[in-house]
Amino acid sequence: MESSVFRKHVGRAISAKNNRIATELEVSQYLHTLKYVFLPVSNESILRQLEKDVIAVISNYGLANCLDKPADNWLGFQQDRNTNNAIASSHLWNVHYVKRFDAENIRAYENGIRKFQSLIEEI
Repeated sequence: MESSVFRKHVGRAISAKNNRIATELEVSQYLHTLKYVFLPVSNESILRQLEKDVIAVISNYGLANCLDKPADNWLGFQQDRNTNNAIASSHLWNVHYVKRFDAENIRAYENGIRKFQSLIEEI
């Protein structure tokens, strides 16, 4: 069975935590506890840009003062040789674009927030 990268990251973290291979049921049970936001974006290029912008804005990668830091027992903090340390560092399951935020470029940050807010308001 082919799994998404997201499911693979979660499975590796569960495996690291339990010291054994995670089952698909365990991964599914964990994923069903998460909250989701669905944004109706019909243009794929806008979707890709939005993904990059939002991840860069909410990523905690390399930040001394973390935004919305998860609890110390968050599953993403589980580490072994198969897990990606960008998950624990950014506090996000998606490791793409987590290092793109530039604290010096506050204008890009504000523009990203405005874009994101306008999409949310359209829902």
